[in-house]
Amino acid sequence: MIATLNDLLFPVELADINEKTGFNTISSTQYGVFGTIEGKDTLLNTCSEIYELVPNDQIFPKIEAILKKAKIPFEVTYKMIDHSRFYADYTLKTGAVSVGSKKDLIYPVIRVTHSYNGLLKYKIIFGWFRLVCGNGLVLPVAGKEEQNVSIVGKHTKQILQSLDTLMDKITIFSTDQEKYFKKFEIIADRSVKNWSDRVIEVMAASGVGKRGYNQITETIEKESGELYKGKVTDWLIYNAFNYHIFNAVTKDGKPYDTAPNLRHDQDKKVFETIYKYKGSALTALVEEKYSDEYETLAKIIYKGEDE
Repeated sequence: MIATLNDLLFPVELADINEKTGFNTISSTQYGVFGTIEGKDTLLNTCSEIYELVPNDQIFPKIEAILKKAKIPFEVTYKMIDHSRFYADYTLKTGAVSVGSKKDLIYPVIRVTHSYNGLLKYKIIFGWFRLVCGNGLVLPVAGKEEQNVSIVGKHTKQILQSLDTLMDKITIFSTDQEKYFKKFEIIADRSVKNWSDRVIEVMAASGVGKRGYNQITETIEKESGELYKGKVTDWLIYNAFNYHIFNAVTKDGKPYDTAPNLRHDQDKKVFETIYKYKGSALTALVEEKYSDEYETLAKIIYKGEDE
């Protein structure tokens, strides 16, 4: 899944499928998006003639050029699935802020998504990258899209326009970032005494699989000792879940194939669950919603069983 910029820039074209392959199609699938992969033409998507193909070379290299021209230091990670879905995280090595502890730093990050098969919308979202353990994207205001600085595009003109306004968006995000990470500070100030119970409740309410319990609690213990002298807060609990979501492995020790955007959606749900925690109110909500399932989950975890 991890890729280089060059991996994303393979030749791609929109062509008539009949002329290209000799196969007949209906009008809605008359055209196809073909990529040249390892020297061979590969059909990545079918579409009509009105489909507007935007090659990756019109997006990702231009974003790098914009950041370099603005003299903004950055690190980038590219990911690719089936040569048709693409992800890029640009971590801006400037404007770092601390949350909870001076050692606990988060950096601004720009996430860009694009696809050739229509399964992933082109989007640019601003958030934060946590340095401590390289956690995944953290939304500035999860669930508050009207406050989330984002750029979304569908067609060629919109995508190119979004790149023209990227620096303006970066400036706005940098200027207003305090209101975005206010939620982080709120949960960082919230100490949790019986934090293992909180983990179980969040798992039940957010739908995170119980197999992640050990990894989540181990991460909490490790970071609380290294950063907070043994103190546990909701910020640590959230980031332990975040780490699990982006680093979970199967029973065989292999990474899950879950797409980054789906992991991101799960992360948002966990954050909002923790942020909205109201003491016994969440417990009541979980018990009402899950009843026997919640009780079973607690018994399985406390017994150390793994189903």
